[in-house]
Amino acid sequence: MSMARPITVALILALAGCKRTPPESTPPPSQQEPPRSNTGATPADAASANAPPSDTALAPPAAAAEFRAAGRVLPRAETAGFRQSGVVIHSTGANLFQQIDGDAVSYQNYGVRDYAKTDYRKPGTKLVATVSIYEFEAPLGAYGRYSMHLSSGRDPASLEPQAVRIGAGGFQGRTQLVFVKESFLVQVDLADENEDVNESALFAAAREILPALARAAAASIPGSDNAPPAPLVADNLVWGGASYVSQNVLDVENSGAGWIGWYRTADNKRYRVALLTAANDNNARAAANRYRLRAASAIAGTSADEAFAVTLPTHGESVVARRGAFVAIATGSGIDASPAPSTLDRAALTAAAIAQLDRSAPRR
Repeated sequence: MSMARPITVALILALAGCKRTPPESTPPPSQQEPPRSNTGATPADAASANAPPSDTALAPPAAAAEFRAAGRVLPRAETAGFRQSGVVIHSTGANLFQQIDGDAVSYQNYGVRDYAKTDYRKPGTKLVATVSIYEFEAPLGAYGRYSMHLSSGRDPASLEPQAVRIGAGGFQGRTQLVFVKESFLVQVDLADENEDVNESALFAAAREILPALARAAAASIPGSDNAPPAPLVADNLVWGGASYVSQNVLDVENSGAGWIGWYRTADNKRYRVALLTAANDNNARAAANRYRLRAASAIAGTSADEAFAVTLPTHGESVVARRGAFVAIATGSGIDASPAPSTLDRAALTAAAIAQLDRSAPRR
């Protein structure tokens, strides 16, 4: 009697998965270099040279109903070869921390109301552009948060070579563009999901797609391209130098909101002038007193109701002057540079503070 021999079957399972590699971390605009002039290949040629062997599958476009709230200004048509891909992500301003976590408070301080973002992909490449829309309660809030992009930790004038004429103001780095218009702050980023990123191709593609998507979004935002009027002295104001601060002006707690102007004289002396506007004289007096530290010394002979010099912990010698419901604080450059840029002396700081009061509260 014959017996069947057991048969051993070896099953080899080959799993070929396509995982999405997170895009290369894009440095904040402060670390990005100005756009470079295009030499040689066009952006499209450079991007295609870095393309994978076959097209990256695009996710189905979002349904029309997803382009709501802040998402209503997201581009929908194909732009520079990029097509909208996947869902539109939404968040209220109160829940913004779920999307950008550590940075959410800085937007909430300016009255962000709504947020939306979605991706755009180019067939035949692994390039992905992301457009993020922040809608604020008022244009002043949107502009204020934009001005923080410009001046937080740096001289805003350093970004002038990167300026773009979109909306009320904008600037572009290697892989990111930011602009503001009316109550909207818009950020466009480009990343390459290839594991071996060809940076030259990425930067070349960014020079084409970032402004194209930004302009498409700007065209969907009704209203003017004008920034909210800044109540600052215009003479000597640098590019991007009108900043609106939601609180703690010049790092003094409970100061309320105010404007800060960044200035440069003809002989390259740098200084800033902050302006606080109170509801009445008593409130302005209380605001000025928040800057009156122990070593403050009175300044006589000015046209202000009161004026004094004080050394602010993070800004050095400053001059505070009040007239009626307005407080002006003139201080140094605020630029951490070596060697430190030349700044104004006390007499010149006093003159700058008084000039701001003359603009805001003409002498009686």
